[in-house]
Amino acid sequence: MVNERAKQFMAFMALKGYEDLIAEAEHYVEPRLNLSEDQLEIMNRTFEKLHKGSIVRVSYYVDDSYVILTGEVRKIKPEERIIFVNTESIFLDDIVDLEVVS
Repeated sequence: MVNERAKQFMAFMALKGYEDLIAEAEHYVEPRLNLSEDQLEIMNRTFEKLHKGSIVRVSYYVDDSYVILTGEVRKIKPEERIIFVNTESIFLDDIVDLEVVS
């Protein structure tokens, strides 16, 4: 019975790009949020208060979805608008929420 069921799908496997099409359909792209001017101002003020060693909770966009990371600020590059939290480098433009925990 299992072999009969497997044979049923063999025709689709012969289609060029079928597996890629299925994989693409399974991949969900979360839309990026656009922050308001007020939200951007709050974010900039929080960014200015950061220092090496701060513990932060940051929500940011990476690989088509949002990630929440809590960790220690290891390095800040204000001229490039990048912060390094734990082992991640995060562009300020990708951040939608930034909170100094301690």
